[in-house]
Amino acid sequence: MSKLFFCVGKKATIPYCMTTEHIRFFTIEELCYYICDRAEILDDELMSSSLIEFIELQLGLSQLSQTLGQLLRIGEPLHMFCNAILEYVDFPDAVRREQVIQRIRENETLPVIRRLQKQTEVYMQQKQYYKVQKACRNMLHREDVQSDKVLVAEVYEQLGNAAALMFHYETAAYCFEKSCRYRDKGKVRKKYLLCQRFLMSKEQYLEWVAEKEEYDEWSADVLREYEQAKQTVVTQIQENNSAAELNQMKEEFRRMVLE
Repeated sequence: MSKLFFCVGKKATIPYCMTTEHIRFFTIEELCYYICDRAEILDDELMSSSLIEFIELQLGLSQLSQTLGQLLRIGEPLHMFCNAILEYVDFPDAVRREQVIQRIRENETLPVIRRLQKQTEVYMQQKQYYKVQKACRNMLHREDVQSDKVLVAEVYEQLGNAAALMFHYETAAYCFEKSCRYRDKGKVRKKYLLCQRFLMSKEQYLEWVAEKEEYDEWSADVLREYEQAKQTVVTQIQENNSAAELNQMKEEFRRMVLE
């Protein structure tokens, strides 16, 4: 039988909102779950006086708020702040709690750029493509990123991947083309062509690509893979004719073509 957890404190009438992710918390347990789920990508935004005030006034947990306030005043790191919350609620169990804190501690030791890259990787795995785009744009505003052409190319490629996976092929094509300006990479050029193929009829695409000699090496492969993927998905849709399965096939189509 699974362990039962007793709720601690009150349910908030006015929730707390993590502005970067637009996530709201009504209970301390929801906050604990968020910490555990985001352990690898948490940043210092969580350590705020507004959260401490929420814990005291909305959740009625004065003792915890005092502890967190003290940790904030003396400048303790994020993993100590999170550990105080998890220990107070006794969530999750001690073994898993130590694992969560260790992941937060390891993330704290990484350079800022690597932490931002991890955020985009995790959001991509979770299919939170809007968050991938937001994290990438935040990176592009940093001077230390702009000074590294290879890194800028990678960020634009990741932006393109997220846009393509949301069917925003025009935006994706722009990002892939931009990536190639900073670092010419065959795989990214191919993604750019695939997006253009999505945006055009076959006749329009053939006419357009005929004028792009720099893409001769990949244009034939793009046409062949596009048609193969399309036929595979059409066959699967015919064999599995339902709305849920149709959406699944669309997802597979995107991944077959773009990854």
